[in-house]
Amino acid sequence: MHDIIVIGDGPAGLSAAITARMRGKNVVIISKNRTESGLYKAIEIGNYPGFPGISGAELSGKLVMHASGMGVEIIEGRVTSVLPMGKDINVSYGTEIVTGKSLIIATGVVQTSVFPGEAELLGRGVSYCATCDGMLYKGKKVCVVCLSPDAEEEADFL
Repeated sequence: MHDIIVIGDGPAGLSAAITARMRGKNVVIISKNRTESGLYKAIEIGNYPGFPGISGAELSGKLVMHASGMGVEIIEGRVTSVLPMGKDINVSYGTEIVTGKSLIIATGVVQTSVFPGEAELLGRGVSYCATCDGMLYKGKKVCVVCLSPDAEEEADFL
């Protein structure tokens, strides 16, 4: 039985887990393989406080090391269901189930590839956030392709 189950091992999930451990809580994180995340694939991150110019893989590694060093259990797996059972919460992944008192969902934004080559170029020219990645394209010609209403705002920012 865990005090807190966190789904997602990105900056939000790891920060939540670290903060909970500092408050004496027993915490487990369940997340897919972090090497598949957009953060991990980022060549350079310029807007994360304290780590200017760090790669996504380096930042992800530092966050995981910090959390695991504080006693946060990190399980690699794909969550398949979340079931409230009275005052407890059961989270299943694969054939296993973890039980906790509270749940934090920090899965981030899921991007789906729409264009040929998009997934292969993620972090190497393809980005999803002008605020996060815009500095990488300073002084370069860019193309903004977007299927949502905020495309014009992102283009103006760039």
